[in-house]
Amino acid sequence: MKRWTKIFTSATVSIVPIAAIIYFSTPWNKVSMISLVGSSSLQPLVSKFSDEYSQSDLIVQGGGSGFGIKSIVSQTTDIGLSSKDPYESVRDATIQTNDFDIQDWINESIKTFTIAIDSIALVYKSNQSLNITNNNIGDVYRLFCGLDFYTISNGDLKKADSARNSLVPYSRTGGSNSSGTAFSFMNQFIGWNWDENNNVYSKEYEILKYGKYGKNVRSTNESNVETLNKLMEENLDGGITYLSLSFVIENYETITKAGYKVASVNGINIDNDFYKNPEITLDFIKKYGWFYFYNIIVSQNCSAQVKDLIDWIYFKEGSNVIENLNLFPIYSSKHNYLDLLQYQNYQDEITENNFNSVFFSKENSDGALAEKGQCPENFSFGVSNEKILNYNVES
Repeated sequence: MKRWTKIFTSATVSIVPIAAIIYFSTPWNKVSMISLVGSSSLQPLVSKFSDEYSQSDLIVQGGGSGFGIKSIVSQTTDIGLSSKDPYESVRDATIQTNDFDIQDWINESIKTFTIAIDSIALVYKSNQSLNITNNNIGDVYRLFCGLDFYTISNGDLKKADSARNSLVPYSRTGGSNSSGTAFSFMNQFIGWNWDENNNVYSKEYEILKYGKYGKNVRSTNESNVETLNKLMEENLDGGITYLSLSFVIENYETITKAGYKVASVNGINIDNDFYKNPEITLDFIKKYGWFYFYNIIVSQNCSAQVKDLIDWIYFKEGSNVIENLNLFPIYSSKHNYLDLLQYQNYQDEITENNFNSVFFSKENSDGALAEKGQCPENFSFGVSNEKILNYNVES
């Protein structure tokens, strides 16, 4: 039970005289609170953090990655939670549409810390097996836009003439602008580039970005739990949606016993053997090739309590919590991948001893890196796709 709950309980029973004597004779310690707002994908992880972390109470609010990004730049929360790279949202932000722009991000000295990596999984109801590759990911996007009907044939997607016996896609309301999972679903499949395919897929890009789906698409709320619940409650043959892989592994028995399958991605089958003993390594993520980042976003002017929490997440029990949820931690006792984070002008290995001096220096704020011309079109805050793909995984 969290400490604020204990205080409430003690105050309630203090109307009993003996309890009152005990309560008021006990030394009172001030409880610090840290607010975290945003991505629902991060909520299970942050809830586990809250169970294990004793130095402050963590107060968590959802609302989606977009809301987490907006909340941290407006300084209405201590930590923004985002399961997408905030760079595109910040680069394109205007006061008129977002109540902030990139200059606000710079002024507030915001820094994005990627703490873990997850992957995207497709869950569907069919007796057919499905393998997603770069050859058919375009059809996946058209399916989830609602532009065409598809069935599964010989492990691949096949266009259908009508809705009869076709797949029924469930997509996130608001598209990638609102949902970090939706953003990664459409932007983080390695080998797919919207710019290169713009002439053919410009309509799909706009639909998935803003959530303007066709009539045969069923919209769901942002979270994995709500999306899976809607899929299973309606229980349609051909129902298909995207979820985080860690969530699918955690709920594998429930999903498969209800008659749903998990699509293979680039030949990697999330079957019963993997479910029993998942090995989420950087090598696995690179081979699987459909991943996304768990980001916590703070002002570099944050409190000492927030810095202590970040230190705990990376260097203490927090990394064990991450691994236990079938996520890949950027830092753990087994490996140090902190050099995947965006920073400059430091040559030695990043460790707990120098972490704060590097990442809380003004020159390494998100905005400072952007101002120095280090951000081309494919630049990222936190960890980038390019750094993942180019990283030489130790054997």
